[in-house]
Amino acid sequence: MNYEVALAGNPNTGKSSIFNALTKLNQHTGNWPGKTVSSARGQYLYNDIIYNVVDTPGAYSLIGFSEEEIIARDYICFNKPDIVLAVCDATTLERNLNFVFSVLDYHKKIIIVINMIDEAEKHGISINRFGLLYDLGIPIVYTNAKNNIGINELKEVIQKHINNEYDFPTIEIKYDQLTDKVNALKSKLTFTENKDLLAKRILDADESFFKSYYTYYPDEKINIEFIREMITTKANREYVIKTNYKVSKAIITRNVIYNKDSLENTKAVDKILTSKRYGIPVMFALLFLIFFITIKLANYPSELLFVSFNYIGEKIRILLVLLNLNSSIIAFLIDGVYLTLTNVISVMLPPMAIFFPLFTFLEDLGYLPRIAYNLDNVMKKCGCHGKQSLTMCMGFGCNATGVIGTRIIDSKRERLIAILTNTFVPCNGRFPLIFALASTFFVTFSSSFLNTIIPSLIATSIIIIGIIITLLISKFLASTILKGLPSTFTLELPPYRKPNIIRILYNSFINRTLMVLKRAVIVAIPAGAIIFILANLDINGIAITSHIGNFLDPFGRLIGLDGIIILAFLLALPANEIALPLMIMMYTMGGTLASNSLGGYQHILIDNGWTIFTAINVLLFSLLHFPCSTTLLTIYKETKSIKWTFVSFILPTITAIIVCLFTSFIFSFF
Repeated sequence: MNYEVALAGNPNTGKSSIFNALTKLNQHTGNWPGKTVSSARGQYLYNDIIYNVVDTPGAYSLIGFSEEEIIARDYICFNKPDIVLAVCDATTLERNLNFVFSVLDYHKKIIIVINMIDEAEKHGISINRFGLLYDLGIPIVYTNAKNNIGINELKEVIQKHINNEYDFPTIEIKYDQLTDKVNALKSKLTFTENKDLLAKRILDADESFFKSYYTYYPDEKINIEFIREMITTKANREYVIKTNYKVSKAIITRNVIYNKDSLENTKAVDKILTSKRYGIPVMFALLFLIFFITIKLANYPSELLFVSFNYIGEKIRILLVLLNLNSSIIAFLIDGVYLTLTNVISVMLPPMAIFFPLFTFLEDLGYLPRIAYNLDNVMKKCGCHGKQSLTMCMGFGCNATGVIGTRIIDSKRERLIAILTNTFVPCNGRFPLIFALASTFFVTFSSSFLNTIIPSLIATSIIIIGIIITLLISKFLASTILKGLPSTFTLELPPYRKPNIIRILYNSFINRTLMVLKRAVIVAIPAGAIIFILANLDINGIAITSHIGNFLDPFGRLIGLDGIIILAFLLALPANEIALPLMIMMYTMGGTLASNSLGGYQHILIDNGWTIFTAINVLLFSLLHFPCSTTLLTIYKETKSIKWTFVSFILPTITAIIVCLFTSFIFSFF
């Protein structure tokens, strides 16, 4: 015997944690049919019965304003799961209850799962459990899904409720102003079994509901549309929402006691972090602090890795010589493959191992939604969606993830703007170059403090430029090829939470640092081999890399770079992380990485004509140029369009060229 369990709830209620705790490894993901929103499905076995669990998209209501709301509503209403788990955040119960009431319109057999009960206790929130159960008349289970607390009880309650072992008088919200209208409409709906639901939806003029309804019940369209033509007002929807909020507030007032000090502390902090005057400056100050700590701490392990890898490399070289291996093969393995690989690790690993935990700390703390809140108004002025700021934050980890994250944007036009501009946020593949160049070309001061402050300011400035370019290009797109008005949306500011340091260190190192490093290593090995071969094969006595570099050099010089830099960025298309090591490799004699430190990088670059202005232009080009191949592939999968994938490649490339042309013109005066 199989039963189907639907998970539903607002975003950030821990719904996915409940899903993971129930299904563990028995799960898979995909997309909802014909939609870009992801679908998570799994199952678990309890008392020899299989329960299939479907995690519907997070939604603030089931009215049908967004794609997520439509998918969640249609699944609950038309797929008719055996039971619905309405997941609520214990710290924001009043808002979450409104969602529960909207679910009750479509499905009567539900269980309220009040998750993050540990967070409520930390914030001094006291819940009268029996009173809440009495007022709602719905089975309630309290959980802390991350620690697997309450999950076994939830499984038991699911089974009992499906078997009709609960007989509570479920709450029925009275909409006094609509009672007569609903009854009048029900008398006209003689051809359907869904009279009460249809009458309400006719009154609140929910167009998206009927669009879905007719796909399941096409024969009823003519009769329903005839009745709908007599209803001309949408004010009923506002009345229903207002009534739901009123009932929710009354229930919470009776049964939940909040710690006033905790609430006041949160409000006091948000007055600073989300204020018009201080919000954005604080945001950039925190970003600067992250870069300061990263650059300050990353240099030492980087130097240690350089020295260690070079020592190991020489020992391996001696071993290969003793094995009588051909000198050309030794050079290929050590000077080509090994040095490229170890230089990528030395440059990337330390800053990423420091940066990602710091960034994840802010994420766990609950600060990232505040960044979105601060940027929302600016986004709207640029003609794009406020949620684009959230996808920008995702882009700091990986642009491909940021592109996938644009699924949270309902408007196709605004989603496309977010996709096309996401690459202007530096991803984890671009940070190593930013940190390395900032740490080598801007450290000429005698003060070690200034030698950390200045590179940190440079790195922060690069981020600010990326955000400015994102806004400008978004404004350009919204005013030209993607015209339209910006949409409104509800942005939730979750409560601040105490970050779990162990989980942060584990997730940031395993799921971010090592994942990025693995991708860079996979690309670095063949790239190092190819560059070594091209640098050691010649035509008329000139290495092939030099021929290509010389061909690209006039264009490179025009925009403040050179041919080798352009070639390195082109070869780094699979992974931005390897761009700088490839430059160093092609600059050095014979295509080898003759460097054992970041300081060694600086000497090689200066010897090949770099100035501080070259470094600035390389930083800008790295920030603004075309996305990596993984991101391009993701864009194609999301848009299903070669045209928009090409635009996503050419738009940032042209932007990078124009910006570098402008800065080169300015630098020419110096």
